[in-house]
Amino acid sequence: FASQRFRRISEACCSTIVIPPMEWEFPVFNTHKIIGQRIRNFVANGNTLVLTGGIAALEFINSYFFFNIELVDGNYSPGPFRRLGSVPKPFKYAPKVLPQKGIAVTAVKKTSLPSGTQVLWGTPRSTPVFQIKFCEAQSPDEGMPPVKVISLFCWLYMP
Repeated sequence: FASQRFRRISEACCSTIVIPPMEWEFPVFNTHKIIGQRIRNFVANGNTLVLTGGIAALEFINSYFFFNIELVDGNYSPGPFRRLGSVPKPFKYAPKVLPQKGIAVTAVKKTSLPSGTQVLWGTPRSTPVFQIKFCEAQSPDEGMPPVKVISLFCWLYMP
């Protein structure tokens, strides 16, 4: 995230970065400084950041994007997690059911997801696979970093 290459792609659209499971920790940068802002800019500029699960990935999302997504009670949901009918086209050929293998699947409370989140697989109360839209707008205060916008209003700030 601190590289010049990431800086360049965070300023443009249509790249995808897949981050493998963060087993014990996640990259730590000051969320209010340039690299934290660059991570948010990457997603807000139409790019896709794919986090492949685990508690550390959830903490990464909450820290860098200022959400408060909560793990299911007891950090365990037995599943199975069924694919919803409204998934984006690339997911139509993915398995219809994701089973819980021991404790391998990390699920979150659906009620804690930000507005505009699309649940892709889930149970009535939990989901391990979801898609969050993240938007920013220019701060009304000159010289200040962009501000987070509720995803319902993203269209107002698109060029």
